[in-house]
Amino acid sequence: MEYVLNVLAVSLAVLQVGTVILLLLRGPVRKYAFVLAYCSLQVGTSLVEMLIERKFGRTGKLYAAAFWTDEIALDLLLFFILILLTYRAMEGSPAQKQMGRMLGAVTLIVMVLPFVLYKGAPNVLDLGSMTAVKTAWFDHTSQLLNFGAAILNLGLWGALVASRRKDTQLLTVSAGFGIVATGVAISFGMRRLIVAHGAAVRGGALWESANLVFILAHLAGAAILCWAFRPVRVKGADVA
Repeated sequence: MEYVLNVLAVSLAVLQVGTVILLLLRGPVRKYAFVLAYCSLQVGTSLVEMLIERKFGRTGKLYAAAFWTDEIALDLLLFFILILLTYRAMEGSPAQKQMGRMLGAVTLIVMVLPFVLYKGAPNVLDLGSMTAVKTAWFDHTSQLLNFGAAILNLGLWGALVASRRKDTQLLTVSAGFGIVATGVAISFGMRRLIVAHGAAVRGGALWESANLVFILAHLAGAAILCWAFRPVRVKGADVA
């Protein structure tokens, strides 16, 4: 299973780099700068995690701190991206201002909820001290952010489908991010269930299955983003 996960992780990095290249060379970089930022950050954090794992091992405190810092940062970025896309999808609608206020309130609530609902919020100056309680806090927080992002993505799809301006590329980008958010939420939910049924199974086949869902979700999302920015031949010419 570890070999399969490593192969999938390499494939994911290739697709992420491919998305960045397609955006830079052919895609509308200004319109989708957030996609460029997300994929670039994901590639960069993956490289950092890989270097730390090789030098210090996956069970070390430094790797745990790097993994959770990267994961929460990416989850927050994904959440904000879907907030932005949902707001943009309402352009031209008289309800955009009200939607903006609602999205602002949702953002505030989601930022505060992890500290209210879950115990073990880490001290920013002590990320290296990863107790079981703190790990659970990160699990729950990531699951909450991605579940919220998945719900936002459904609202975004509804707004895009109802819009008079049919933006196929934006629909595809939304689908890619939606799959990532849904898959990550499921993965962390699986981890919490596994831990709840006993630490003995943690790190075993079930735990690796949750990791597989995590990587497959990112892999599918990256593949869809590559598809969204692929060169399309129209009347004998390549256009982005």
